[in-house]
Amino acid sequence: MANQPTKYRKFVVGAASAALVASAVAPVAFAAEFTDVKDNNSHKVAIDALSEAGVITGYQDGTFQPNKTLTRSDVVKLMGKWLIAEGYDVPTDYKTKPRFADLKTTSNDELLKMSALVYDNGLFVGKVDGTLDPAGDITRENMAIVLVRAFDRVHDIDLVSYVEAQEFDKDVTDLGKAKAEARPAIDVLDFFDITNPAAPEFNPKNTTTRAQFASFLYKTTLVDFDKIGGGIVAPDVDSVTAINSTTVEVKMKEKVENINSLKFTIDGLTVSNAAVKQSDDKTVVLTTAVQKGGEKYTVKLDGKAIGSFNGVSPTVPSKINLNTTSVQGVVGQQVILSADTGVKEAGIPVTFNVSAAGNTLNKDQVFEVVTNADGIATFSYTQYNAGKDTVTVYPTGKADVREQGTVYWANAAQLTITDSTEGSLLANGSKKVYEINSKKNAGKVVFVGFKENLNVAPDQLVKTVNAEGVATYELNTNGIPTSASNYPYKASTSGEAVIAVPLDANGKANLVLTGTNAAVTPIVYEGTYNPTAANTAADQMDPKNYNASFDKTALQATGSTVTFSVQHALGLTIKAEGVQNAAVANEFGTGGRDYVVNYTDKDGKPAAKGTTVRVAIPRVGLSATSDFKVLDSKGNELAQAAPSSATNFYYNVPLEDAGKATFTVTSKGNNDYVTPTVFIENGSVDGLDKNDLQTQAVVTYFVNSVQYAAELSAVNAAGKEINSLNTGETAEFNYELVDQNGKERKADKATEVTFGVTAGVGKILVDGKTYEPGQNGVATVTIAPGKSEATLKVEGVEASSATVTATGSKAGIVIPTTVPASKTVTFVSSSVVPSVYTGIVQSLDASKEEVKFDGKDAVSYETATFKNENGNAISKKQFEDTIVANLGSATVTYTKVGDAVTFEIVKVTNVPTPEVPTELTANTVVEQTVAVGAEKVLLTNVLATSNKDITIVSVTDGGTVANAEVKNNELVITGKAVGNVEVTVTVKAGDKTADVKVPVKVSEANAVVKFDTIGASSKIAPNATFENVVSFLESELAADLKGDSYSLVIGDAVYEFRQSSLNADRYLVAIAMDEATVDQINAGTFKTTK
Repeated sequence: MANQPTKYRKFVVGAASAALVASAVAPVAFAAEFTDVKDNNSHKVAIDALSEAGVITGYQDGTFQPNKTLTRSDVVKLMGKWLIAEGYDVPTDYKTKPRFADLKTTSNDELLKMSALVYDNGLFVGKVDGTLDPAGDITRENMAIVLVRAFDRVHDIDLVSYVEAQEFDKDVTDLGKAKAEARPAIDVLDFFDITNPAAPEFNPKNTTTRAQFASFLYKTTLVDFDKIGGGIVAPDVDSVTAINSTTVEVKMKEKVENINSLKFTIDGLTVSNAAVKQSDDKTVVLTTAVQKGGEKYTVKLDGKAIGSFNGVSPTVPSKINLNTTSVQGVVGQQVILSADTGVKEAGIPVTFNVSAAGNTLNKDQVFEVVTNADGIATFSYTQYNAGKDTVTVYPTGKADVREQGTVYWANAAQLTITDSTEGSLLANGSKKVYEINSKKNAGKVVFVGFKENLNVAPDQLVKTVNAEGVATYELNTNGIPTSASNYPYKASTSGEAVIAVPLDANGKANLVLTGTNAAVTPIVYEGTYNPTAANTAADQMDPKNYNASFDKTALQATGSTVTFSVQHALGLTIKAEGVQNAAVANEFGTGGRDYVVNYTDKDGKPAAKGTTVRVAIPRVGLSATSDFKVLDSKGNELAQAAPSSATNFYYNVPLEDAGKATFTVTSKGNNDYVTPTVFIENGSVDGLDKNDLQTQAVVTYFVNSVQYAAELSAVNAAGKEINSLNTGETAEFNYELVDQNGKERKADKATEVTFGVTAGVGKILVDGKTYEPGQNGVATVTIAPGKSEATLKVEGVEASSATVTATGSKAGIVIPTTVPASKTVTFVSSSVVPSVYTGIVQSLDASKEEVKFDGKDAVSYETATFKNENGNAISKKQFEDTIVANLGSATVTYTKVGDAVTFEIVKVTNVPTPEVPTELTANTVVEQTVAVGAEKVLLTNVLATSNKDITIVSVTDGGTVANAEVKNNELVITGKAVGNVEVTVTVKAGDKTADVKVPVKVSEANAVVKFDTIGASSKIAPNATFENVVSFLESELAADLKGDSYSLVIGDAVYEFRQSSLNADRYLVAIAMDEATVDQINAGTFKTTK
């Protein structure tokens, strides 16, 4: 395309002026240096530029691999990064909603992000089957399609339509080999010289290398699409512009001689008139039907497309609001302003009028933009000098509907507020710390309000968050701080209070907020200082010398939102046992239903035995005759607890074993109901409130109807359930009537129970009758009215067993089952420990893991579990230590159920103190910098971490570089000569030792650091405006050179480095060539501010 007509040339601009290049492609002086991209590589400029912009990256070995074939996933990632550089955001549902059929939620995270971004913006739609085929190669024809889609999307243009309307000499000779879909896109690349005229074959079916793609993308960024978008035009047309919703102007290149011979049409719009503009004979004014705002229209002349425009909405909003009325701008960088018209409609024209302060060199500017579909108008601009702009926004043509904002321009942000402590959701009473920075206001006072408290009704104010360490003032009608206030606010009715924050000589201060059940967003802003006659430093630090009233256009910065709320880290559950319809309490039984509570700490460990949980019972479900009670697990009535409440009864329930507690609810009232809530009292009010840790249980209804059941148990003389006894002892088999929830229920009529008995291998005595080995028998016992159980006594005469079954008769209480209950008790020799036994331990053999009770055979504890006197689980070692310390006096209960064995300590005298194991960890010590002749002292907590006291045992010598010694259990390092050395410190805590490595760097006393000695990929590169751009990478600075800010001193001049907007790791400053030579820059003093 060497003979390309000049009509194209107006659309191509150099890297210094193209808007895209200025924002997305930085000067190549700062690009990554790839070891395999040589200076003679034809793609080097493109690779360097896109690398600096963060669009393409190299590999960990420092290479770019320019000749590697590009895959489809590579293109997705590259174009996604380019969209991000253009200000697009990754969709929030990228992870949960993969856009392609062959991607899963577990696929590579970066690929999921970028694929969602390019898919949602129409750049990459995948294959016909809905897959991405990430490992597949990208052909050159598909690459052309992706590039054209990308720039159409970002610049809101139609490149294919534009190029189709052009007449040009095509260079590509093999266009016919491309698929039909790709040919228009290849024409676009051809027209803009993005293809190489010297190599006319495009090779559409070939693959693309990384280097080729870089050049294609870079060349595309060099096209000035701002002059194409919004009105693509034919060669004889200069522009097509919508003036308002019914007027379009077509400006021709030549004078219009005969308007009547020209037929103008617009697809989708009626053209009612065409006339030559009186003030310009090259311009035709078209009168149209009402346009649709934001709609793209194509103008045709005699049936041929000559240009396009975006429709203008006829809507004139009745109000308009700037979304941000105070903006801090950095000189030379874009600020973005947006306004909401309140009408969700595209194409509404909005004017932004920028008025620069008269004392600056900045220019007044006027912009007209149109709204998006949400009715938001957005524009960006920059200024090149410090100063203040007043920006007025209004619907075009209705300047009386307006709002004003202020843009404050400076070389860096003038006022900031950042988080000093992490976390935005904090427990009530916690502290959130922010750092305020403003060099402009150093030694003065700034003020803070809460966003949530601005212009709201008094009853809606946040009143439970306040600032610590600084004063909060009520303001008088002149905005002057007067009396104290508890919180900042600006009520919609009247009244205002602010937090006053004095800044130190460096312009810094901390803001500490604490609160309860509220969320606030701090806004720090400038007040207006009212100079006193003396105007001393103390006067400037006095808040009462300021007008502190909040102005939405004041210089300000907004911090992150912090929420204070109840933070429950504990676990609390409640479970109802049995059935929902519980029997009422009467003379036959308590009835009721059990609830089981579990209470654990933040790690899931059970709370200690005896810990109290609280239970709230609503009064609403209970009648006046309920006689409602809460019983503990032993059936004892619990007393009502404070506070007295009209809504709830309260009870305190102590925890039993393993963080559990069981309580029973009972009532005499038929149709009563209760819904217990278990809670931990940690709110601000006595009794149940919303801040308490709490869990509500399911409801229980009390009914007269009783569903009898029966339970068979075997107990010893003490009433404890057993499975075995010694010979000569008696087991009581109790057949007990219970209600539907297993609660003892007395019979209201006589009920016979039939016991069937079978003897084992030895003799047993059943209610005084001898049963020989293997003998069967039957005994009948009557449960009298008002009683609840029938009992059968069996004594073990010899080592044997007794198996007892019990069946209720059909007379009296009818049990709803015909299956008899059955229970077996084994009688063993008196030296054998039964399945449940409590006695004194006489000996413990740790090697065999056995204990011996007084007068009994030894039993194993190898696989047992253990509990202490409080019923809490303990380890085997703790059990052994306790028993050994109390041999002959320790009372222990042995329980065996199946193969499960438990030892529970009942009583001991001596409780051994467990040895706390020592923990000692060597810390990773950062490089310690010390000057020659100076000392550096390190405390033990810097060297290591331990749960016991740390002692420094020894330290290796620092040789000729440094002297390392121990003084008062502190490591003291003294610089001897310039150099680096590592010393090893041996520390001890308890029975453990650790070696700690301490790197030491000794520098010259009062040494001057020259710029050409800092390393850190430092560069000096000229730009197009006769300046040397000086830069370095912060991450590569030596540890002693890193700080908060950096400067370069050349003679009497001080140049402050700023952070690159494209690469947060690079710091740079531009120095005019007539102010300092390259040699003077290299010899300049590099300074760090910490």
